[in-house]
Amino acid sequence: MGLPCIRLRRLMIPAALNQRCVQMQPAASAGFSIGQQEARLPRWVESSWFFLHFGGRAEEIRLQMETARLLLRPSRLSDAPSLFEFLGNKGAMQHTHVDETVLDCRRRIAVHEWRRRREGYAPWTVIEKTSGKLIGWGGLYDDPFDPGWGCEVGCWFHPSAWGNGYASELVWAALRMADNQLKLPEVRAFAHPENAGSRKVLEKAGFEVVRFVPEMNRLLFSRPRQQNGMVA
Repeated sequence: MGLPCIRLRRLMIPAALNQRCVQMQPAASAGFSIGQQEARLPRWVESSWFFLHFGGRAEEIRLQMETARLLLRPSRLSDAPSLFEFLGNKGAMQHTHVDETVLDCRRRIAVHEWRRRREGYAPWTVIEKTSGKLIGWGGLYDDPFDPGWGCEVGCWFHPSAWGNGYASELVWAALRMADNQLKLPEVRAFAHPENAGSRKVLEKAGFEVVRFVPEMNRLLFSRPRQQNGMVA
């Protein structure tokens, strides 16, 4: 289920990361094919990008959150193949952006985790606690690919996880963080007009439609900060 839609026209990455995150290797190297060559991230990114550069396992644990059924943790580049199973699935992502390659998915992770260090939030990788399986991706973010809309909430799940109420559980966790920890005055979201499931999740969480954005073919939703069930 794709909740608010990422309005991604082309994947970009901050210059400081871009210079180090992508390189081309001969076809014999590990990675995946693009024409006659293989695209991959450098070994320093694969092995140490989050765990060494950003504080190690203890830092990841500090930044994670749990709900009744979900473990929400910062994303790792090693998550990319599992995330690509649904973020690259055109059927599952029919109302939102579809990653074309695993490398696109890795870039998406890298950019958002870089911004987590600056803004204090970014989408989590979603783990089902009972099975230990990676089933989704989502949370709060300032969209680096279409900036200027402020903090948004979004979530995307593997089709096998649909229909279990996980989207609502994730959205409520993100909103508690926005209200109580970050004290954000407003959280926004986008949903395709035909995505009835996403619209229902947003409305149950207290979002209201602000307007239709014709250039994006999306409905813009907004929810003000709440304290003790009341608008702050």
